[in-house]
Order: sequence, then structure tokens, then C-alpha cells
Amino acid sequence: MKINVRVLDQIQTQLFSEESSGYANKIWSNLSYSLERAFKLGYINENPIKRLDNFPVHHAITEYWKPNEFKLAISAFDLTSYVDRLNFLIVWCYYWTGLRVNELLCLDWNDVSFSSKRLFVRKTFVYSKEEKWHIQKFLKTDCGFRSIELDDITLKYLKEWKQVQAETGKSGLIFSKIGEPTYMWVVSSILKKIAKNTGVKKITARGLRHSHASY
Repeated sequence: MKINVRVLDQIQTQLFSEESSGYANKIWSNLSYSLERAFKLGYINENPIKRLDNFPVHHAITEYWKPNEFKLAISAFDLTSYVDRLNFLIVWCYYWTGLRVNELLCLDWNDVSFSSKRLFVRKTFVYSKEEKWHIQKFLKTDCGFRSIELDDITLKYLKEWKQVQAETGKSGLIFSKIGEPTYMWVVSSILKKIAKNTGVKKITARGLRHSHASY
């Protein structure tokens, strides 16, 4: 398929209509950068994205799950499946910790204290054109540096997952399938699948934070 203004207009409309504004802006920015790079290197005659206006973003109310909707959502996971178990834990921990999307996904086992029942938030995933996705550590003086108390059920799920993960020989990052990071667009895909399979409203990872705050 040839990339032209008409195709990009369709992509832009779908992206900004279906995804959160923050996520959509990141994807659109990456696409714009790639096309501009291709133009400068002579692979294309022009960057067609420059012929499009910025998409008007409306600050809509963030949808979130009520407790009964959350219970229905997590009932869709098959905990005997390795992938489903990981996806269940991602959704569960977002809901019960209220962490930001990229704070949760870069946690490793050193960030969990089972003895003190605490989760330490010391880093986040950030994106830069030079390094792409990479982990950036918080300084102790940063407002993002903090610890969160964990309930017994969440600790139980984490302990079980740590054991399952260790049996595969792929440990390190907590929310990882094959030792590689899980990125935010994977979370979006998980939530879309839950909505399709259970009938609960479709929400974003930010919506899970709002669900935690409203519980």
C-alpha cells in the first residue's frame, strides 16, 4: 500500500479517535519523524504528513471500571495459560496500585519487598529519538520516587508469577513474557480484548488508574 495524504488522513482519524491522546500523539510523532527521515535520505520525494492539519483533540472524560466491572474483566483470563496469567497480573496490578503505565511496565523483582509488603517506584520507561524506549531512573529527590504498600492478595499473585517466570528461565522484569519489556501498546491491546470478550466498557491504561482512584 502506497503511503499518501489520503491514507495518512485515515490513519490519523482512526488513531486519535480510538486511542488516548497521549498514546496517539506518540505514535503520530514517531510516524512523522520516520517519514521526515525518509524524505531527507531521498527515499521519498516529499513528507506527505506535512500536508495534514493537526487532529483536533477533545479532552473527554476518562472511562474507568467500577468494582463489578473489574471483577467481570479479570474473569476472562485463563490462569493456566502463561500469557493470560501475565496479562491478568498486568491488569490486576494497574488496578490495585494506580501506577502510571510506564512505571509499572519497567518494574523488576528488586523493586518488590515481600517482607515489608512494599513496591518501590524508582524508574520509568521514556522514549527518545536517540535511544528509543529505555529505562530512566528517578532521583530520590524526584516526586516520582516513592513506595506503595501492597495487599496480601497482590503479593500472593506476584509470588506465584515469580515462580512461574523462574521456571522458564526468563526473570528480571516482572511484567515480561520472554525477558523483553512489555510496552504500553500491548496493554491497550489487552484492554480491547477484555472489552470484546466480556462486554465491559473499553478503557485505557489511564482508565485503570482512574479505576484505582475511584475504588
